[in-house]
Amino acid sequence: MVIVEIKKSNRKSKRRNHRSKSGVNRFRARPQFPNRPTENSNYVRLVDSEPQPSIPGAQTLRGSNWLSCNVVNEFVKLVCDSAGLCRSIDSTLFIVLTDPKLGDRIFKWAECVRVSSGIRQYFLPICVEDHWSLLHVDVSKSTGSHVTSMSQTGNLRFLRTFLRFLSTCNTRQGKNVDFCNFETDIVETCLQPNLYDCGVYVCLLAFKISRGLDIGTALPEATSDLWRRRIYTCLREKSVRLLEKIFEK
Repeated sequence: MVIVEIKKSNRKSKRRNHRSKSGVNRFRARPQFPNRPTENSNYVRLVDSEPQPSIPGAQTLRGSNWLSCNVVNEFVKLVCDSAGLCRSIDSTLFIVLTDPKLGDRIFKWAECVRVSSGIRQYFLPICVEDHWSLLHVDVSKSTGSHVTSMSQTGNLRFLRTFLRFLSTCNTRQGKNVDFCNFETDIVETCLQPNLYDCGVYVCLLAFKISRGLDIGTALPEATSDLWRRRIYTCLREKSVRLLEKIFEK
């Protein structure tokens, strides 16, 4: 990627292409191109931009694609890390919990997921039948919710399976929180108007819930590319300050 900068020069050069004292190649624009600098105007300096960090699955943030697991998991993790007292769990866990053939891996996951007394909220993004939704557990309120952006897609069975897993982690680590007795609920108040923005909604809902904001009934401009670009910016900068400024207004 190349960034074009305009640099003013008061000295004329006999050669069209020359090298300056700083060792940077500068090129005069040809006069037959009226939209570019004329022969006696500014120099055009070519500077190589800094390499951008690679984000797995970033191409799914374009157009009307479903967001990939890498994008959703990384963003929810970024939200939880910045919020504090929150923990995100990779969506792969839900595949292990719902597939009988992978039952032997549950105890390995139970050893990896630490149930700390300082954690107040747990987030698990799940993808069922090409639809992203969010399992949220609030320890301080002893509640669990299946937050989904499409009507009639919430399932308390998924939520209870997640709560049983947290109880397994709790037992193996000697904690005294009984997740199985938490109150459960399905939240379908913020609905998407299409079939492909479910991943975008999960990312934004996770942010609003972690900050204690009202979910509301709709997200402004959620169907446009604007939110996708904002999510990409947060992943690239490894910070959610952009969303914090937006939702503070």
